[in-house]
Amino acid sequence: MTRRGFFDTLTQAVGWITGLAFVAPVAAYFFPKPSAKGDNTLTNLDGEPIRAEEVVREGARTGLAFGEPTLVVHHGGEWRGFSAVCPHLGCIVRWQKAEGKILCPCHAAKFDSNGNRISGPPPRGLTRYRVEVVEDSVRLFEA
Repeated sequence: MTRRGFFDTLTQAVGWITGLAFVAPVAAYFFPKPSAKGDNTLTNLDGEPIRAEEVVREGARTGLAFGEPTLVVHHGGEWRGFSAVCPHLGCIVRWQKAEGKILCPCHAAKFDSNGNRISGPPPRGLTRYRVEVVEDSVRLFEA
């Protein structure tokens, strides 16, 4: 191969790679991956179901449901479920039993017991889920 042929091939390869770098995001936009929503049962990180009595005893538990971090609160005799991901920067929120509020530890955002934003930088409240207890397991459903 001549030196000129080598540089022609190299230039074409760089052109193809650059073209793919621009085409790939456009293709991903038009052909999104199907949702990887998981099971609606609240589980711990090992995949074991979190029992309803644990939530009642502690006032709240964070686990996984729908394949994402989820917070279930038992407050005032009511069951409430939320995405545990703060809508500001994606930190995991925590239930503060003494205050009856949900707090984001990253930027001191506060949410009430219904997931509505009280203060801080988040643009909106937490995503809410409907909670049902079925044979001592906690199940969540889109509200």
